[in-house]
Amino acid sequence: MLPCGMPRKRVPILAGERYHVCNRGVERRNVTLEGSDSNHFLQAFLFACANTNIDSFQMLRNSKEKLLRDFEPISYFGRKLYIPKDPITIPIAFTLNPNHHHLLLESVIDGGVSQTLQRLGGYTSYFNTKYDRTGALFQGRSKIIHVDSDDYLLHLSVYAGRNDRVHGIGADEQHLVRTSWPEYESGERGICKKEAILEHFKGPEEYRAYAEAVLLDIRKHKQMERDARSLGLDD
Repeated sequence: MLPCGMPRKRVPILAGERYHVCNRGVERRNVTLEGSDSNHFLQAFLFACANTNIDSFQMLRNSKEKLLRDFEPISYFGRKLYIPKDPITIPIAFTLNPNHHHLLLESVIDGGVSQTLQRLGGYTSYFNTKYDRTGALFQGRSKIIHVDSDDYLLHLSVYAGRNDRVHGIGADEQHLVRTSWPEYESGERGICKKEAILEHFKGPEEYRAYAEAVLLDIRKHKQMERDARSLGLDD
């Protein structure tokens, strides 16, 4: 089991280092209810990665030209997204599931990932305004784990980038999932720093084969853990 299940503790965020970030909806609730919510969550994340003090909720509500001058518009698998020209955080792989997310990130500056996560709170404002609710949307502070080896980096690229497959999210909720895997599968330009992963392989095909093998191993271990719990053998 990956250490995202461990208790939260503060981790120093240093320039050039990579981090695994995860969080879930409060009371395990879904944080996206419609496909448009998932699109807004992904865009809010990208806004939060930028070297700007503008809150992501303000960006989502006021996508004016003057606010977007620090962003580049791209077509991302049928969706228009704005990516920061001067990022403080760069995604390497990610999955935004309906009720939780996993992000593999590189901090461009000291504290970059922390600043991004603070600004991502703008999505809560968007969600609460849209659905007329109040209070926290996510379960406390995000868990942050420093990625301290290439082996862990490569493993996380699969765990974070294919997390919907790890959890077997069904067809009825797939329209709510946003993941970086299509970037790696197609090789097209996207929003992730793919070279951080692909430089360890001879080519994209070798990486895809690696990813399938790792995914199979992760799912096998998760099934073993479920079986052990059902038999009372997980103490």
